Amino acid sequence: MIKVDNLHRHFGAFRAVDGASLEIATGSITGLVGPNGAGKTTLFNVIAGALPPTSGTVTMDGEDITGLPPHELFHKGLLRTFQIAHEFHSMTCRENLMMVPGGQRAKRSGTPGSAASASQTRNAPCAPRPTKSLIS
Repeated sequence: MIKVDNLHRHFGAFRAVDGASLEIATGSITGLVGPNGAGKTTLFNVIAGALPPTSGTVTMDGEDITGLPPHELFHKGLLRTFQIAHEFHSMTCRENLMMVPGGQRAKRSGTPGSAASASQTRNAPCAPRPTKSLIS
């Protein structure tokens, strides 16, 4: 389990993270949602050791890992990865969605129709996005 308790990260007078507290159960998949500028990336950077906190603590399985550098956290089993901004064209949509580290458990949302959506995408190839619309 990763536990963040009253974590702060300030850049001068700017409070990028201001008293964040959360618990992430071992093996879970947890999302962090918020608008641009809310401090999500800064929070990840502090947890992953890329930035030291101004104050507060980060523990993993009861051990204080606050402020440890990324290479030490790696040896303890904590690694930050970055978003892959494209799909793997040789894989189906379902295979792309399943690209998560082993040992994680996903929670079902219970959304009506989600089972049908999963079965429909099981072997469907991912269509490439039009690149012209992404270039300004």
